[in-house]
Amino acid sequence: RLRRLFFRFPAFSPALAPRPPTPRAMSSSADSMDATMESYALSSSHVLPCGTPVRCLCHYRPPGAGGRRHLFVGTEGGYVHALLSPGGGPDRGGETTTNPYRHPHAVLSVAASESTGTYATGCKDGGVRLFAVPAADGAFGPPLSVLAGHGGRPAGSVRFAGDSLVSGGWDGTFKVWSGDGPSECVQTVAEGLENTVAVLPDGDALYVVCAGRSEGGRYAGMLAQVYARPGGGGAYAPRGPPRADHAGPVRCAAALVGAWATGGNDGTVRVRAPDGTCTAVLDHGTWAARPPGGAAGSDGGGIVLGCAALPDGIASCTEAGSVVVWRG
Repeated sequence: RLRRLFFRFPAFSPALAPRPPTPRAMSSSADSMDATMESYALSSSHVLPCGTPVRCLCHYRPPGAGGRRHLFVGTEGGYVHALLSPGGGPDRGGETTTNPYRHPHAVLSVAASESTGTYATGCKDGGVRLFAVPAADGAFGPPLSVLAGHGGRPAGSVRFAGDSLVSGGWDGTFKVWSGDGPSECVQTVAEGLENTVAVLPDGDALYVVCAGRSEGGRYAGMLAQVYARPGGGGAYAPRGPPRADHAGPVRCAAALVGAWATGGNDGTVRVRAPDGTCTAVLDHGTWAARPPGGAAGSDGGGIVLGCAALPDGIASCTEAGSVVVWRG
């Protein structure tokens, strides 16, 4: 049965519960549905020092042995916090540090590149900023560069794809950046997209999430769409139909092992097969997992604004200002 654990401590606390097994690849088959749901349990929740809503987060594992893992967390107040794991364990009891640089508006997305030692942010002012990840004894600093490519509309998502960077904007586009830095826009896609809030490269695939638009008090155009560029080169093109199973705007996406996930205004995180089919629902309202089948989340779940893959589960964050870890 699904274990339901809820702790409100300032850092990860896996020692308080038995460590679950390594997550399995997700499947959309009925035979594996129960096993998929039962692999998740709520592990911990964290309240951050700046006191403003959490908008995004990402996981960073430094190259080489002995480095400290991070959860980079961006907030409504324009700051990026780093939840640092201690040297003695993967994510137990680490402290929180804050980059003193304040963005001119809310940080809507954050992504980190282990190969380059940098992280990028997408800001509500439309800018995409690149920062250096400090060494163990170093300090956070101002941006290395700023990319402006979404016409002043919010840059809702940034993700690294090898040597490239992909950004999605509320202007209804996603852009692929390459070159030194990277700094040159080499592709812009706009067809069928409304308020692009998440882009997620995964091998030759690109998962794109759109918040949609409001029409007479009802939402339309919210979707999760898979794109692909065969062989990992050339331009991205749609692959398969769009998925519209959230009951409201879709806000975020994360890549898992053989799967991916989306979070949205309905207070749920939806685990998906590579083709976009939903295989399990993680409900912030009930702190439990359930099978797909109903679009609505539970009352009280709050808006899920960010999610990130962990080695043994998923981390998600809400408008209420908390970070939740689901162990798998």
